Amino acid sequence: MNDLIYKVGEANCNKVFDKNGGFYEYNLIKSEITKLLDNGLEKCFVLVGGNLSDESEYEKIISLIKRKKDKGYKIIFIVTDSISLKEMSIDVIKRCDLLLHQAVGFVFDNIDIEQKYSYVPELFYVDNEKPKVQNDMIFFGGGSYNREDKIKEYLRKDNEMKKGTFSIIKDSLNDERIDYSSLQLLMKMFKFSLIICRKEYRENYWFTPRFIEAVNNWSLPVLDFEYNKNRLYESIEVSSYDEMIYMINCCSEESRINRILDLRKEIKSNKDKFAKNIINFCNK
Repeated sequence: MNDLIYKVGEANCNKVFDKNGGFYEYNLIKSEITKLLDNGLEKCFVLVGGNLSDESEYEKIISLIKRKKDKGYKIIFIVTDSISLKEMSIDVIKRCDLLLHQAVGFVFDNIDIEQKYSYVPELFYVDNEKPKVQNDMIFFGGGSYNREDKIKEYLRKDNEMKKGTFSIIKDSLNDERIDYSSLQLLMKMFKFSLIICRKEYRENYWFTPRFIEAVNNWSLPVLDFEYNKNRLYESIEVSSYDEMIYMINCCSEESRINRILDLRKEIKSNKDKFAKNIINFCNK
């Protein structure tokens, strides 16, 4: 199996205390690829993006791609984070045959190979039971890097949580984040989840698994107006703290649950499109 999927920068992953879910995400992808191989998929080699460890890893991957291509393999690169779009990684991607990314309906002009939306976020979908009790508040967990403007607008004033919100944030001074599985349990305690993105994701319509996780945990996603403008799923959009709080106060419980049920149905129906992307490409 290790000969058919490679995690770029795996040495940089904290497999014990996975705060951002990156290693969890890799294991989801690896599991799906394993199923495809067990069902007869051949001549397919998958690279999962990450932060290149050093120049030696870059050389190793370039050599690996060449050997696989010489044997007739199709090479697929899966980008799950903007860190995989740095200059050295782009050179690796250009040597592949297919780029799967999370920028909905977007084409990276500086990468001249076939590109598609990956449906990797949909792999995060699970049929969690509805919690019996939830708080009438909006939740956020994540880093402030390149989205300090959104943290300030919606969540914190002088680093104090704004009324009606609960957040755990990593910034330049503190890291309040918890491990990934605990984050999911915490999210489930809140009726709403704020979904924001970094500045580099706003122009390319990047879609993040956090939206799916919120739906998993029966926490209705509330999207900042600059998040994933080319949207796959109908969503509530806000542009200010006041608008967000007004929306929460006006949203009936019946409406909230119905929205979540509709999203769960639609996301579940899209979950197998990740595998279809790969099967269809490799069988051309």
